[in-house]
Amino acid sequence: MKSIAGASRELELLVQLMPSDAHLVHNDHIKDVKTETLKENDIILIKPGEKVAADGTIEGESYLNESLLTGESKPVEKRKDDKVIAGSINGNGAIKVSVLHGTKDSYLSQVIKLVQDAQKSKSKTQLAADRAARWLTIIAIIAGIATFLAWYLSGKDLAFAVERMVTVIVICCPHA
Repeated sequence: MKSIAGASRELELLVQLMPSDAHLVHNDHIKDVKTETLKENDIILIKPGEKVAADGTIEGESYLNESLLTGESKPVEKRKDDKVIAGSINGNGAIKVSVLHGTKDSYLSQVIKLVQDAQKSKSKTQLAADRAARWLTIIAIIAGIATFLAWYLSGKDLAFAVERMVTVIVICCPHA
């Protein structure tokens, strides 16, 4: 549960990396559009300090900070035709990026999907532990009922038999 909660927090941080708007270059003018509307071969402008809105190839030169995406500790130099990752932060120069694909197919979207899938899946160890816990609970309850019946049918009073039943269940399986 702790690792799932940690992954959830990290997933939220990844989602926040994606900018919601992009500067679409159309002929000689620039128009702000939603990132989701970008499609292959669109040209977008990334100003210094802004996040790259979509995966693509760069037209121009700049240093991009990809540390949150790739773990690279310092900005990476990007030149003409180098690939850029959506969510990385542009450094010193304004650049144009030719979009490779829509937002849903981006590197960051694929990472988010992998984290979500990992959260939903259970490991083999977890599944084995769940099976063992289920059987342990059943065995503890059966042992408790058998203890109750043995003491109650042997002539002891109800409180004594219930006390022994609860003791056996708690000792066998505290979560039962």
